[in-house]
Amino acid sequence: MSWEEFESEREARNYNSELYKKYIIRYYQTQGFHLTKNSLYEGTLSDIVMEKNNESLWIEAKNTQVSIFAKSDKLRSEIFDYFYNWLILRPERRFKFVIFANKFSRKNDTKKILTAEAEKVEILNWFNDQEELNFKKKKLKKFESANESEIIEFFKNTDVKVCSLFGLLERVKDREDIVRKNLNSQHKRLLREIKNRRDLIREKDKLVLNFMELRYPQIFWQAQSKFKLKKTIIDKVRSEDNQRFPEFVVPRFEAPEQVVRSFEKNLNVFRPYIVGPIYDRETDRLDIQRKRELLYTSMRRYLWCKGLRRWESDFFFAYDDPINEKPKNNVESIKINLPNRKIQTVTKPIYKPDGTLYYVEHKSIFIRLDEYDGKMGLFIWPGFVFTNNGVNAITGDFSSNLHKKYLNPKWNRNPSWRLRLEFWSDFLTSDYFTREKDPWFDEFKIITLMEHTVNWSSKTIGVNDTRIDKFFN
Repeated sequence: MSWEEFESEREARNYNSELYKKYIIRYYQTQGFHLTKNSLYEGTLSDIVMEKNNESLWIEAKNTQVSIFAKSDKLRSEIFDYFYNWLILRPERRFKFVIFANKFSRKNDTKKILTAEAEKVEILNWFNDQEELNFKKKKLKKFESANESEIIEFFKNTDVKVCSLFGLLERVKDREDIVRKNLNSQHKRLLREIKNRRDLIREKDKLVLNFMELRYPQIFWQAQSKFKLKKTIIDKVRSEDNQRFPEFVVPRFEAPEQVVRSFEKNLNVFRPYIVGPIYDRETDRLDIQRKRELLYTSMRRYLWCKGLRRWESDFFFAYDDPINEKPKNNVESIKINLPNRKIQTVTKPIYKPDGTLYYVEHKSIFIRLDEYDGKMGLFIWPGFVFTNNGVNAITGDFSSNLHKKYLNPKWNRNPSWRLRLEFWSDFLTSDYFTREKDPWFDEFKIITLMEHTVNWSSKTIGVNDTRIDKFFN
């Protein structure tokens, strides 16, 4: 008689793995793909090969927790094997690599290596770490001949699907239920979902606006000027003394008589280029254009003292001095430590594999000074600025390609925007300054993000759910 343990760990694992693969196949079949290879019947590198038209998917299925960093995990060497097979194919015949796994160790670090979220430097660092893999000479030679763009293309075009066997089964059942229904039934279902999501949920909620009220000094100081241009006065004062002078404006086209305006009372540093007495005026008595000019110029001084540099209408965290292309040591990132908040990295240098500076990534904020609901304030949009040395902004196609990293749901979904807005709100309203404050800063305040209470919620109901009032109707 034979001895068979049907519930042994190995048997159970093999069964679950094959079941996992079975539902992966069915998952792609609902999208029009057909099975061409299955490692259960053929000795192939990939567990599954699916094709549709001219698109080919090579799928690695792991119904376990995996790691692409652990030297002992087989997946690490398998990724190199897939890359080798991808390289030896003609460009028009190359496949798309897909990994299904139950769970990934170091998920956030893995995202920096695989999928469209991957970062160039992280990919190359991971790829170049081939310790203990012991490739044959033929394969190693092929890896060495691969150019940088091919490596980046393969890893960025890799798809990762993280799901358990149960989760995959539920997804397949939902997809197959939809496919089985006729077109008339499907269009009714879609129309019902659209109507359900269009209707507002009647409950009180708070709407956060990207508007921050600006409270400013009610008095500014003015004196007659000898010159019409602000630059002329600055050049003359600097030529005599390199001291820091008050922020000011010179409205060129307001009146025949030139004046200097500032929230700083002591303007004597500009003499003899201003004449006569220094007198005060009410800020709100200025016409809207002149008031905006004074407020915007003063705000730039305020933000400069908080450590921000301006590029067009964006303000970003910059280094005081440009970074050398080949620094002796890696330059530290700029980090902001605000009360009741985690330390935030706001400026991060990115280096090439040879140690030279590639570019610098800066958190930034686009600011427009305007009125809302009868109040003067700032409309803000968080973003990123990229520089080549920590100071000078990158423009053109290079900048556009760097910004593409953030054109994905991870950065554009509502919770992500809200968190970024909250960081900037906390920073702008805090007492955090890296440079000496001007005396009038005590009366120049940026108020936290404006909120409105509304009688509806921006949430939507779940798929196939029905509101109770609609149900009874």
